[in-house]
Amino acid sequence: MKHELFKISIDDLNDAELETELVSFLYSNSTKLIATPNAEMLVDAIQDNGNPPESPLAHSTGSGHPEESKGGKRGGAFRDALSNTDLNLPDTVSIRFAVSALTDNRLKNRHTGVDTLQSLIELCAREGKSVLFFGGNVETLKLAKKKVEGSLPQTLLREEMGPVITSTQYQGRDRDGFSISILDPGAVELVDDGVVIESSMMNRINKIKPDVIAIALPHKKQLAFMRQFKDEFPSVKIMIGVGGALDMISGRLKRAPKWMRRTGLEWLWRVLIEPSRIGRILKASVAFPALVTIETIKRGRFIKAVKNTAPEIIRQLSGK
Repeated sequence: MKHELFKISIDDLNDAELETELVSFLYSNSTKLIATPNAEMLVDAIQDNGNPPESPLAHSTGSGHPEESKGGKRGGAFRDALSNTDLNLPDTVSIRFAVSALTDNRLKNRHTGVDTLQSLIELCAREGKSVLFFGGNVETLKLAKKKVEGSLPQTLLREEMGPVITSTQYQGRDRDGFSISILDPGAVELVDDGVVIESSMMNRINKIKPDVIAIALPHKKQLAFMRQFKDEFPSVKIMIGVGGALDMISGRLKRAPKWMRRTGLEWLWRVLIEPSRIGRILKASVAFPALVTIETIKRGRFIKAVKNTAPEIIRQLSGK
């Protein structure tokens, strides 16, 4: 099922549906793009459409990446890139509440960037596909690779339960072909129509020949990279923007306790462990709800939005 928020498509897939989709992507004849949009990204997308948010908080990121708050042509490119992925998996509970406020449907499934990447890595291990961690600093990349490789025995044991699909559906499987490579791209500059990276990166990626590239860059850069280089790497079947997921997987940053994830309070945890993110978190937790509220008023459905959203908030806080 798909939902639409501010003209951005949001995919609502349960775990089984997502896994089936990922398998089909791994065996496709073209590169598929996956994003995990959160509230901050949607605020940026609204700005990028030339309709700046009416809340001044939406202009403050505190991200340490000043290029992410600039508008103009660059912003339009970001919105266009986010609108043209093959999957947009909702990362934050704010999107759940926005769907109930702005549509007559419910968002039933949410997939965080960390969980999606871990599921994709496990799938690649079972299917014998290779993964490239691209972006972030070298130490984080090495730690994330070590953590994942250390979990492989448990991951591969899942095969005893049976593969997701029958092997007759896809030919040429190589269960020994799984590997993880890392590549630090160095400085990545965001320009009006894409990104500028070292020329050697193209050759290095093609030499590695990954099936999947997990791009750990700020969200505008990762979307620009995917859009710009989608057709440049013949081996690549999936590009996925993972933002700070490798920080969590590596252990450099600790994930929120399960009860906070279940109740949708990850944002509070991020404030506690990374106070410098307060500007970005305000954008997601204050500016985005303000924009949604304004939109419900414009559409004449504010009362209906309150009635639809209140039960969703209760469900979320109860962990449902």
